[in-house]
Amino acid sequence: MLSIISKLLNKIKNKNLKKYIQWKFSPSNIKFATKVCLLKIKNGNFNNKLPFNVINSSHGKTIVNINDQYISKEVISNRNWEINEVNFLKSILIQSRDKYGNGVVALDCGANLGVHTLEFSRLMKDWGYVYSFEPQRQIFHSLCGSLALNDIKNVIVHNVALGAEEGVVNVPILDYKEKKNYGGLELNGNTLSKIDNQPVLTDHEEVSLIKLNSFKFLRVDLIKIDIEGMELEAMIGAENILVKLKPVIFYESSKSDETKIKNYLKSKNYTQYINLENNTLAIHKDSKIKL
Repeated sequence: MLSIISKLLNKIKNKNLKKYIQWKFSPSNIKFATKVCLLKIKNGNFNNKLPFNVINSSHGKTIVNINDQYISKEVISNRNWEINEVNFLKSILIQSRDKYGNGVVALDCGANLGVHTLEFSRLMKDWGYVYSFEPQRQIFHSLCGSLALNDIKNVIVHNVALGAEEGVVNVPILDYKEKKNYGGLELNGNTLSKIDNQPVLTDHEEVSLIKLNSFKFLRVDLIKIDIEGMELEAMIGAENILVKLKPVIFYESSKSDETKIKNYLKSKNYTQYINLENNTLAIHKDSKIKL
């Protein structure tokens, strides 16, 4: 109660109370709050002791965090996340099968709740595989739970971070009962991690930092990379894959140095680029994939 009063007083002091009230009682927030309330009733979760809950989304049975203010919030409110992006990437996987045959492989780097993993795996149930990577242990567990609930067998999930070198990285031990944008966690090596530019002051655990090269893939058709500013490091750690296997790369560009990434990819003969909102698609000069 004191924290709520403090927040309101701060809004009044900064003359933001009107905007806050308009946002708090907007149709989208009311819709989200209603759905969360129904979820709590359904699961007997009246005291918010269980942040992770199962919902039926358009992606299948999905374990979401009712306190996550970004991806889970969207899935709870509208039953899907980035559906146009997902369908676009699925079309590339279908084209890969048409051009190169069965055995298509997609890497979901920064899988989070697993929307892309679920969609890719369902699409490729009989002809492809997904390898997913998620460094936050609790979110990794929720992703594994979603895969089990949907009886998915063509996915392998790794609780690791991806980078340019092998080692360990400090991952904050977060309290998922707090309202945060958990998909926005930025891991910064030995410096403080951040969420939405705010430092995360909490205990941490060491998680393996792995190069994609170390997995010795024989085929990779698509790499989706959304790892909050570490996209270039992951690509450097995947150098052998980029040079030998020439996958299509779809990466988030909003938190990375786009010039550095494109210069690196051009050195590996990636010559075609398509900008898609906060993401970029890169295609190798020898790829048979056409857009």
